[in-house]
Amino acid sequence: MNIALLGQGTRGDLYPLLGIGRSLVERGHRVIVLEYDEYESDIEEAGLDFHLVHTGSQCAHVFENVPVGPATPSTELATHRLYFDASLRSAPHFVAALGRLAPRPEVIVAPSNHLGASLGGEMLGVPVISTFLGSSVPATFDTRAASGMRSRSDERMAKLVDRLALPRIAEVRREIGLDPAPDTTTFARVDRAGGLVLTASPLATLPPAIPPTFEIVGYPDYYGSDRHQLDEPTRQFLAESQVPVVVCTLGDGWARTLPDQLRQFLDRADQGRYRLLMIGGRVPGLSSGPGTRIVSRANLREVLGYADVSVNHGGMGTLIAALRGAVPSVMMTQWPDGRRNAAALAEQGLGIDLGSAPSTDEFFRAVDEAIGNDMIKQRLHAASTAMRAERDPADALLDRLHRERKGRTDHAETSTGRSGASR
Repeated sequence: MNIALLGQGTRGDLYPLLGIGRSLVERGHRVIVLEYDEYESDIEEAGLDFHLVHTGSQCAHVFENVPVGPATPSTELATHRLYFDASLRSAPHFVAALGRLAPRPEVIVAPSNHLGASLGGEMLGVPVISTFLGSSVPATFDTRAASGMRSRSDERMAKLVDRLALPRIAEVRREIGLDPAPDTTTFARVDRAGGLVLTASPLATLPPAIPPTFEIVGYPDYYGSDRHQLDEPTRQFLAESQVPVVVCTLGDGWARTLPDQLRQFLDRADQGRYRLLMIGGRVPGLSSGPGTRIVSRANLREVLGYADVSVNHGGMGTLIAALRGAVPSVMMTQWPDGRRNAAALAEQGLGIDLGSAPSTDEFFRAVDEAIGNDMIKQRLHAASTAMRAERDPADALLDRLHRERKGRTDHAETSTGRSGASR
């Protein structure tokens, strides 16, 4: 089967797709990954075929303008709008790239609300299967409610999103040659099609009446190429430590500026209180010191093997890697998905959620508590063991596609039978 995977401008969205893609290739399928050239090396290092969508970064505007400081409803809406604008601008490029593929894909797999995927699937007449990182989005829907939404605030937000998004989507549809008024009249109601919910079993505590269109599966076990393993001096720096080792992953939410708490963390590590490995990502101006090492890229599975605690932004990939390694997380979040992920992890007693603007004292107390809390560690070991039985998302994807194909075939046969009987 020919399968196209479409990235959405961040490694947090891309790496789960790469994990699924690698599993699909092992099962004999042909997989091609469509992305901007920013991530060409990531895709090729994963052993997958890369197909260029456009040059540059799909989400550069997001990284440059994401709100900083304490999280509020207005900053959350602003972040969602930035992502929507990025998806809107990139959609024609993705549609054009899909049209250039030969052979044509038989299915498109992409993160939810990926406009390029949905419009490209419509243009080519192929199914699109969405992925959801974590269960927070599916949890907003309720089949028992007349509106289909779990709360009035969720219902109001869906209406606001559609009011803002649909006119602009119509413009893009017209630009690429599609009818500007499609059959569906919603962008926000992702429960209509649903998709695969990539999460860890300890975090998949869903409220009742989740639509059956959503399918809970495991999270792909892929964290980067072996090319990004630590060099020997850095390994020794971590392995020979006589003080707690902290691994700090700087996600795209801290792309423009490093929070003051983390800058002070660098200072305290250099004073000998901790040994700190900081995975720098996009943050400029970071340098190693006596108690710190800075790397731009790393394989999370490897580095968390040395860690007593993970300090992170609540990104799903980092949280899952920490869960698999039974490493406690201290989460200081900024973006909406990170806040929801952190709340879910803390609710299960598997980490400490500091919100978006903790004081410096609160931050250091949380790190020390995570290092010394035996109850958190016991829960983490139980969670890590439970995760080994999770369903492989590649198998779930293939089963879902088989069911959808069978449903279309059965529907066509039923329609033909009815047509014949009416003659």
